[in-house]
Amino acid sequence: DFIPLVAVAGVIVILASHKKKTRNIGEIIAGLGFIFIGMSMMSSAMEPFADSPQIQSVMSTLSNPIIGILAGAALVAIIQSSSAGIGILQAMAIAAAGTHMMTLDMAVFVLYGMNIGTCITAILSSIGTNRMAIRTALMHLTFNVLGALIMTAVTIGLPFTDWIEKLSPGDVPRQIANAHLIF
Repeated sequence: DFIPLVAVAGVIVILASHKKKTRNIGEIIAGLGFIFIGMSMMSSAMEPFADSPQIQSVMSTLSNPIIGILAGAALVAIIQSSSAGIGILQAMAIAAAGTHMMTLDMAVFVLYGMNIGTCITAILSSIGTNRMAIRTALMHLTFNVLGALIMTAVTIGLPFTDWIEKLSPGDVPRQIANAHLIF
C-alpha cells in the first residue's frame, strides 16, 4: 500500500536534487517503486483469468517439463527481459493464489526456459557480425541450455521443489524467487 509513496519520494528526490549522486539514489528508489507498482498491476490484471477454465487448462500443461521450458523461452524471447518474465510468473502465482493454478512444480520449468529465452538478445545482436561474436552468442545459448537441462534433471530426479517449498511454505511467488536464486 505504501509503494506508490516510495516511487513518489524517489521522483521528488530526483527533481529536488542538484547532486548527481543524490539523483542516482532517487532514481533507484523511484525505479524500485515503479517495479513493485507494475508487479501489483500485473497481478491484479491477471486475477480475472484465475477462474477461466481455458487458462486453467493451458496452465496445467506447464507441468510438462518440455512445454514449460518452451513456454518460458518463448515468453522471454518475445519480451526480451528475464526479469520481467520472472515478474510475470510471480504475478501469475499471486493472481492464482488459492486456486493452485500456478504451482512451483509448474513454474520451475517455465523459469528454466526463461533462462534460455534470454539468449535471444545475444543471438539477434550477433547477426551480421564477425565469427567471434557469433561464437560468443552460441556459447551463451549452449551454457544456458545446459544449465536448464541439468536443473531439469535435478528437479525430476531429486525433491528439489519440495526443498524450495519448505523454505517458504504457501508462498508461491517467494518460492519462484528462491528457485530462481538457487538456479
